[in-house]
Amino acid sequence: MKLFKLSPNEPGNKAEDLNAGLYRRVNRKIANKIANILKNTFITPNHLTLLLFLLNFIIAYFFFRYTKTYNIVAGILLLIYYLIDQINGSLARIQNKASDLGTWYDHINDAFGLTLILIAIAIGVFHSTKDYRIFIFAFASLSAYLFKDIMLNLYKTLRPNQNTTESLKKNKLIGMFIRNFSYDGVFIVPILSILSFLNQTNIALVFLAVYGWIFIIIQYVYLAEKLRE
Repeated sequence: MKLFKLSPNEPGNKAEDLNAGLYRRVNRKIANKIANILKNTFITPNHLTLLLFLLNFIIAYFFFRYTKTYNIVAGILLLIYYLIDQINGSLARIQNKASDLGTWYDHINDAFGLTLILIAIAIGVFHSTKDYRIFIFAFASLSAYLFKDIMLNLYKTLRPNQNTTESLKKNKLIGMFIRNFSYDGVFIVPILSILSFLNQTNIALVFLAVYGWIFIIIQYVYLAEKLRE
């Protein structure tokens, strides 16, 4: 869709955004417009990072309460969180404040936030259903998210000169799947939000646990093949 095509010349974009899935590109388009409005204000990426950190606890609290109203509010806040996260990156690049430390903080905050939110959902569901199995699904969901990054980062360490994005383009089927349905925040946030609106956060944990490990297997097979080349 040309409407949501990103330009490499636009300063708010990251290289991996250009070939990302539709949801991420739409959010980046919106984030760039808002970041351009904020670039000459007192607001800095550090302010947004602090806001995101605080939002983690607020969203987790609403999920923990586990009522239909609280779940809907949590789902809305989760979508806002992801958009602010995108604005944060866009603003840092537009203001020329992007740094390795900022990227590191951003990833740590995302991992911390997801951990907190999944645990809060599991506790909330358990208090309502008394079904301890929800903790198994929460652990599986979270471990898949963390293991995916560990596997990919190890691959990049072993093959530092190989462009992962270009490799994905060569295998159109796998490339399309990983780019559009990667088990990361871009995928997890809308799934959690939609099922929160339906008051089905328990189903969300089950789905993310199953899907997450299916994705891990596909990514493992693909990267293992690349390492054999």
